[in-house]
Amino acid sequence: MSETTLSPATLAVIKREANINNRPLVRHLTGAAKFLGLGALVHAWLIGPEFSTHSLWSWGYVLAWPVPLLFWLLSCLLAFVGYAAALALACGFLWWAAMEIRDWRDRRDDQRWPGL
Repeated sequence: MSETTLSPATLAVIKREANINNRPLVRHLTGAAKFLGLGALVHAWLIGPEFSTHSLWSWGYVLAWPVPLLFWLLSCLLAFVGYAAALALACGFLWWAAMEIRDWRDRRDDQRWPGL
């Protein structure tokens, strides 16, 4: 048995609130509030906390927040891939140079090639 028991009055309040929350308009308004709240978070994160009602950038970040968030994510991924590619190319070049120097030394020490 559960250690927590609710009184009948508390259960009635919970059921009444559940019935209110299941209405389509309430669900829609809750979804819209979540969307705008996420837009406000993206605006505060990428632009700053000061919202200007006369700025289209502010409204754009609040109403169309998936677009700038996607561009931010893509730019971060592109920067990561760019750094990884540069690191891979640098390591590959160093490996190639080490192998060329080793081959050059082997040819230099080989008696069959006295001129090198």
